Amino acid sequence: MRKKIASGEDMTEKSGIKIEIDKGGKELLISWFVMALMLVTIWYMRNIVLLTFVITFVFYHLIEWIQDKRRKLLPYQVPDGFILTVLYAVFILILTFLSIEFVPRLAAYFNELSNIFITFNIDSVKASIDPRFAEVLGHIDFNKYIAEAGFFLASGVTAVGGFGVHIFLALILSFFLLL
Repeated sequence: MRKKIASGEDMTEKSGIKIEIDKGGKELLISWFVMALMLVTIWYMRNIVLLTFVITFVFYHLIEWIQDKRRKLLPYQVPDGFILTVLYAVFILILTFLSIEFVPRLAAYFNELSNIFITFNIDSVKASIDPRFAEVLGHIDFNKYIAEAGFFLASGVTAVGGFGVHIFLALILSFFLLL
């Protein structure tokens, strides 16, 4: 039942053809499998990962630029960690002041927009337009569209909040990557 192969390995006749993959092919196959597994694992975190790399790239080049300018002006060495900490503190302060300025405006805007949806009266719209067009509007279910618009508005507000959390996490991760 057993048959000798020229390379010295034996193989049963029932098992069929043995496929041999060289060492480089195995490594390539394993690395592709690990890469696919990583992508599947972190797919839901892709926003945080991309923001982290973008913020890290920007702050790295800012540190390099500041160190280059510092070498021309000051003869002594300033640690990168100190410059990085000052840059992040300034960036976080700017984000804080911008959020203090714009978050109340956005809240008032979304509140006003939701009040418009709540108090929308189709009868006043029908009275102000041509009667032939108003007859066509009578066949449309506006409550369904208003509910969809409200759902869209609510999902937009939560998306903005989620993006703020992503930026915060990306800032922390990029800070530790650059240290």
